[in-house]
Amino acid sequence: MAKLKGLSSIVSELRAERTNLVNELRHVDAALSVLGKVSGRSLHTKANQPTRIISAASRRKMAQAQKARWAKVRKESHPAQAAKTTGAAPVKRTMSLSVRRKIAAAQRARWAKVKTGQKRAAWIVSRKGCKVPSVTSSCFHRHWLDRAIHGRSPD
Repeated sequence: MAKLKGLSSIVSELRAERTNLVNELRHVDAALSVLGKVSGRSLHTKANQPTRIISAASRRKMAQAQKARWAKVRKESHPAQAAKTTGAAPVKRTMSLSVRRKIAAAQRARWAKVKTGQKRAAWIVSRKGCKVPSVTSSCFHRHWLDRAIHGRSPD
């Protein structure tokens, strides 16, 4: 029986502590609401608001309306595809042989220009005995070569 009296006193103390904490929380909430009004912000959040219940029929109507809106957007954005009734894939565009040869020749010319710049830098290094910078940019090499050719130090 003595154990029950000790247990009941513990329970009563816990209840008293709970009421004290509830009162403190009310004070904190009141202070926050006052501060919220001063700063111009509302303290209402989605957690504090009740959930809005929408009937199944209303949800169905909303879904149909949204589908209609998307159909309208798709129809306006692709008028040529809407007119087609066949499901054929679009025609793949190919380059002619002459165009491909021109592109390949231009690319070869670009690489030749880079390689001649590298050869020139190697020649200057072997001739003057100076160090080549580690940067591989052709613009950087061009400036470096100009400085090396005109007798100024590249560093």
